[in-house]
Formats: sequence, C-alpha cells, structure tokens
Amino acid sequence: MKSLVLKNTGRNFDFDLENHPIPNISKNEILVKVKAAGVCFHDISIMLGILNRGVKNNCILGHEIAGEVVQIGDDVNNINNLNQGNAPIFEPGLDEMIKNGIIKGNLFFEKNYTESINNVDLLWVTFDTPVNEEDQADVDFVLKKIKNILTK
Repeated sequence: MKSLVLKNTGRNFDFDLENHPIPNISKNEILVKVKAAGVCFHDISIMLGILNRGVKNNCILGHEIAGEVVQIGDDVNNINNLNQGNAPIFEPGLDEMIKNGIIKGNLFFEKNYTESINNVDLLWVTFDTPVNEEDQADVDFVLKKIKNILTK
C-alpha cells in the first residue's frame, strides 16, 4: 500500500510517498482500503511544527477517511452491537433511532436469517456491495445474495 509520510515538520515540511506492506489484522479489527483522507487543522499544526507533543518522525497524517472495508476480523460482531443500539458507522442520531426501534420491538438484527425470515413483515437486506474501478456498483452480486436468502 502507498502511504504519504511526513518526514520533516516546520516551515519547510516534507513528505515522501512510500510503499508499505498491507497490515495483517487481528481478530477484533477491520481493514479499510482508504479511498480518500482529509487533513484537518490538527494535521496542519503538526506539519508546520506548531504541535509536536506525541508526534513521532515518519508519521502518516489524515484521520478523516472514506474507504472500502476489505477484511473483517473473526471477532468483529456488528450484529450484537446493532442489537444494543450501536451502529457500526457514525451518522448523527442513528444510534438513537436504532435504540428506539429495538425498544418498540420494531427492529432487530439477525445473523441467522433462516430462523427469522418467516417471522417478519418487512425484511431489510444489506450487503457490502462491490464496486469496480469506475466506482459502479455490482448490483448482480446483491440480487444473487437476496435470491439465495429467499430460496432457503
């Protein structure tokens, strides 16, 4: 993977584009292929040498990222978190909406869909939809998954 590494801070800050091995994740981590990263005021303060407490040489800036989840550790369990009202993504108000739906008995999340599919009025199916290099969704992938669920 390529990383933009801050080599020198201060008025003449310097970056190098480096190749690094793709990290191996632990069983409770998620690997995200970064498609975009933002640089905030904190990052700029580090680059200019204004903020250096805890900053090590050769750091990679940009923590506001958008990307594609490419690997999920075995112990990452979004279903349990969702059933406790905790969304796997940040969206203002989403956790509260999930908790309200659960409390009212209108919403639950299930990993074993074969047991729950016959006991619902509405089935909401979600998948991490693959996209090609032009960022076009592979809708056939999703349709095959849904057909597979409904024919079991």
